[in-house]
Amino acid sequence: MDESSLFSSHKKSQLQSHQVVQASPAGGLMMPQCFNVLPGQQLVAAHPGAVRFAPPSGGRQQPAQPPAVYAFPIGSNNMNGASMMVPSSMMSQVQNTSTPMAVESERDMSPRSRRKASHNAVEVRRRRRISLQLDRLKSMLNCQKADKASLLHEAVTRLNILTQRCHSLETQLASFKGETPPPPLPPALEVDDDDDAESGTNDPMVFEGSGRVSDAALAAAQGERKLQLWAQVGEQALHDLLLKLEHTQWTYHATRDDVKGYVSELPARDPHSGQRLDFCVKGETIIPLDPETVARAYFEVSQRKGWHSSCTESRLVEELWPNTMCIASFTYRSELPVYPRRYCALVHRATHMLPDERVQIVIVDRSVTHQAVPASSDVIVMDVFPSGLIITPVEQHGETHSHVELVAHFDLKGTISSQLFERIQCNKMLEFSCYKYLGEFRKHLIAASSKFASAGCHSKVAQREAELANEGAATLIYAANSVGS
Repeated sequence: MDESSLFSSHKKSQLQSHQVVQASPAGGLMMPQCFNVLPGQQLVAAHPGAVRFAPPSGGRQQPAQPPAVYAFPIGSNNMNGASMMVPSSMMSQVQNTSTPMAVESERDMSPRSRRKASHNAVEVRRRRRISLQLDRLKSMLNCQKADKASLLHEAVTRLNILTQRCHSLETQLASFKGETPPPPLPPALEVDDDDDAESGTNDPMVFEGSGRVSDAALAAAQGERKLQLWAQVGEQALHDLLLKLEHTQWTYHATRDDVKGYVSELPARDPHSGQRLDFCVKGETIIPLDPETVARAYFEVSQRKGWHSSCTESRLVEELWPNTMCIASFTYRSELPVYPRRYCALVHRATHMLPDERVQIVIVDRSVTHQAVPASSDVIVMDVFPSGLIITPVEQHGETHSHVELVAHFDLKGTISSQLFERIQCNKMLEFSCYKYLGEFRKHLIAASSKFASAGCHSKVAQREAELANEGAATLIYAANSVGS
């Protein structure tokens, strides 16, 4: 055989050894009929699914060629007799050879691919945490709702109820301790819950055609919520005042300007707590006016500085409910203590039914905090515990008069000198100032009623004179008509 024939046969064998594997009609892999391996070569896998020829150990490395044989998953059900199985020794060699290539492919990943893979891992962990927390929330609420929106709505509803109950308990606890109640809770936006997302009923209330939340609706909801909270504080203060009036041991002190004064012994304090500037006193008097007139005059908080000599400022801060509930600010300055005191009060008017079916009017006030009355360096903010005026109707000489009781329970705060403190305790100056407060209010009402009565008499006299004048004019006209006829 000549050299040309040898070269052609060798080239033909190489071409036949690089043929691509074809799939059998049954779905398996068919190895080519002519799959020749040259002497000194062994069949190895370049990567999973590819086959290449490698030189013997110690031989010269041939240049890399593209994979000629691609392996696909071969199922046992898809194989036929024409298919060729790869030996197990060859498969293990393929797997051992593929591991370094996979690591090398991971090292060759671009930064964008690495960021994407990291983001996917973080997203998987986040969703797993959300799922675990939702399952935990479902077990805590004992709620069998599957969708997240219904579960979260149930959780928010129960949390809102618990928040309101906690605030109510804190308010009651502060009233029992005689402390300032916590500030009102911020209003929550009420949104209708509906599973029908296409109907649009999940949206908040809107103006017709405006496309935005109604400012008036939000303001109304906020005002209602605030009024309910203030009413709750006022009702609690009313309850505390009636209990204090009924169950406190009052000791008679003195009588001045038709006002009887009583003093209550407050619970003992720690001897190392410093000066004690809290007092609880009561004054009683009879005002010859009906209870409604007395209550209406006392509820005019802005007029208090006009009839009380120690009141330097009285103003209406906010009217919560006309003639029923308001926020007011009062500033007092008396002989002792020298520095002025101020407090912001919630003034609440209510009626109380007595066992004998008489209607008792109670005007209670207690110190609260309000953003319109900030702290000032010119005055000391004092604490006023549930106090107020109790007006009971009584019958005297066939007329309805008012039996008025004033309960004042307050703490002046601050610190005064030891000499002034001894004077206050010895002379009972603060107790007398409270009796003076009720006495000045009584004089103011009697003077106002006298002026009103005199004005009424003058108006009646003027009305009678006008009637007589009209009658005289009518008589003259009648006489003139008679003469003319």
